[in-house]
Amino acid sequence: MVSLSNLQILRAFAATNVVVFHTIGVVERSFAEVWILGNLSGWGENGVDVFFVLSGFVIQFSYARSPKEPGKFLRSRLIRIIPNYWSWTLVLFFALLLLPQLFPRLEADFLHLLTSIAFLSGPLLASEPVFYVGWTLEYEMLFYLLFTLAIAAGHSLAERWLVPAAMLGLVIAFGLPLLAMEFVFGMLIARAFLSGRAMVNPAVTFWCGGGTPRAAVHRYPGGQNDR
Repeated sequence: MVSLSNLQILRAFAATNVVVFHTIGVVERSFAEVWILGNLSGWGENGVDVFFVLSGFVIQFSYARSPKEPGKFLRSRLIRIIPNYWSWTLVLFFALLLLPQLFPRLEADFLHLLTSIAFLSGPLLASEPVFYVGWTLEYEMLFYLLFTLAIAAGHSLAERWLVPAAMLGLVIAFGLPLLAMEFVFGMLIARAFLSGRAMVNPAVTFWCGGGTPRAAVHRYPGGQNDR
């Protein structure tokens, strides 16, 4: 069994980057003087990119080692995401409903709630979900659905290329942000790693690759990186 424990270190570092990035954003919006943090503005914004690449790698790598039926694969993904995400979404929604004075910039909207729990706030409302960090999960769910379809397709060629082709098609045809291709980048790293063609540790490749789409797309859609 191949050990990839070093990826856990990368995951922790990326998570720390995301926390620092959002903390700086909150401080910048709340105070006129941000002192030392002002010099770190923008730090950690590539954390999400690394997570997306890592997700593509883990899904491809795990499936190659332990194939699953389409339904079982999708169910395992949903169980990991939905309970926590829906719980926090509902907590925030009822807080907006019962204590609106605490959230002057937000409002409780049931349509927004429905699209949020359906992972469709971005496509249908062109806005972030109720629990705003969930915008990343909307991309994750799209990736999981495409990967499930690829598994269901069965044929090795379809299974290998359906996700990259579909994701690229969405980027070109519907203007999906280029960062969606980061999942594909992670898949390609996994395939190279499993085939023995990857001579560099995948953790190093992730960190380099996470910034590639970032160089082409400077801002996330809807201003997510302004948080």
